[in-house]
Amino acid sequence: MTRDQLIEMAKRVLKSEDRAQEWLSRQHPLLNMHAPQDLLSSHFGRDRVEHLLVRIEAGFAV
Repeated sequence: MTRDQLIEMAKRVLKSEDRAQEWLSRQHPLLNMHAPQDLLSSHFGRDRVEHLLVRIEAGFAV
């Protein structure tokens, strides 16, 4: 998934552009305290962010 596709996914999953931007810029413990936006430049990082968004969408506590 591309960087832009992940940003669009975050908007859809979090149901607003503002929430998505806030989530993307906030450090997350499941990402070793990295902000999701900091991981979007590598394939591995994008996979980790996508996995986390899938968990959020499925209703898992993250």
